[in-house]
Amino acid sequence: MIALAGAEGSLAVDAAGRATLIVADLEPAPIDKTYEAWVIEDGKATAAGLFKGGGSPTAVRLTRPVRDGAVVAVTLERAGGVDQPQNDPLFSTREPV
Repeated sequence: MIALAGAEGSLAVDAAGRATLIVADLEPAPIDKTYEAWVIEDGKATAAGLFKGGGSPTAVRLTRPVRDGAVVAVTLERAGGVDQPQNDPLFSTREPV
């Protein structure tokens, strides 16, 4: 379990790199936006899942493995997601996994 910076929650990662992001009290994304999770390795962000938020807690299974040294971050992007982050992270893991 890795604590988040910028939100109350954590990232759970198993030995194979499968990860679930758990965030408390996350407001629902605006109708024309979505939250997008990113796995960042060596400065390169790879999309790892879209979600709307609004759950208490919100739990999201990431679609990409999280390896040692990676950082997981979440941005608010246009509905449907983007290929690369267009906005600053709202929250992220405090330190590399």
